[in-house]
Amino acid sequence: MPIPVACLHVSSALGGSEWVLLDFLARAESFGVSPYLILPKPGPLADEAERAGVAVGIAPAPESFLQVSQRQAGGAGALVAFARGLRTWTVAIRREMDRAAALPAGAPAVLYSSGFKAHLAGALIGGCRHVWHVHEFPPDGLGVPWRLAGRMIPDAIIANSRAGRDYHIAQ
Repeated sequence: MPIPVACLHVSSALGGSEWVLLDFLARAESFGVSPYLILPKPGPLADEAERAGVAVGIAPAPESFLQVSQRQAGGAGALVAFARGLRTWTVAIRREMDRAAALPAGAPAVLYSSGFKAHLAGALIGGCRHVWHVHEFPPDGLGVPWRLAGRMIPDAIIANSRAGRDYHIAQ
């Protein structure tokens, strides 16, 4: 019986981390994993996943939320807008996870997230184990909070390099 896994990603474009995700999705069944990809909007990543036979759900996220970067300075207003966008996306993700429960594999036992915003939104979803796949380093000044969150929230962290592993896990 395959393990149902919801795969949450913050982008619908195709870049480095998306190709890694697609590779995982394409091979998941052979490792006893039944993936369900959740994205904030349709796009090339959804198209490629569907071509690979992976079920895809869209959990709409506000465009203003998706465009915010940790590397940009923002005031209190930007922080409030980010928090609202995060809440909106989290509610939509929860709805998609409920839809995934109706699929043959059943309710996701694991929420695998890729991307800092996906990690945050996923952290607000209960009822499953959390796995973070880290591909990047946070900007200066945010490393300590991200490492603390990485120790408290996910049940496991996957890093695609030794440097990433050492930064997120070993420190």
